[in-house]
Amino acid sequence: PTPSSDSRIVYVNNLMPNDNGNGLTPATAKRTLAAAKNLMRSGYPDRMLLKEGGVWYESFGNWTLSGRKKAEPMVISYYRDPGATGGVTRPRINVPGQTGTGLGMWGNTAVKHLTIYGLDFYGQNWAGVPGAQYGDAAAGIAIHAPTENIN
Repeated sequence: PTPSSDSRIVYVNNLMPNDNGNGLTPATAKRTLAAAKNLMRSGYPDRMLLKEGGVWYESFGNWTLSGRKKAEPMVISYYRDPGATGGVTRPRINVPGQTGTGLGMWGNTAVKHLTIYGLDFYGQNWAGVPGAQYGDAAAGIAIHAPTENIN
């Protein structure tokens, strides 16, 4: 969907030196997911866009933010440099720990109208872990909360 007139677009680039930028342009992108998440507003059709090809060694944590309505969802996706050609290299979230979660929805707070696309979640410590048991896999997205219109 096209951003609304009041959508806040927050940029995240793991190659930035720190989180000192305001996050509102690619040139002033936030470095961490946590800093970008702090700029998102629940009840608005805001967007968090991760730099194409970026790799993050952190998670989004417990996500409790919602978009405005089905036609105006909150969006988590990616952006490309102007003039980029060829196939897209999706941003990658290396889920921390053997049993970590890249983005979780836990508790009683309902999450509504959220669209997530174009991201890769990878359990960085899962492959080849000696003694791993069934159920020990890291989760990309885990939903244990009331939800509506999650795409």
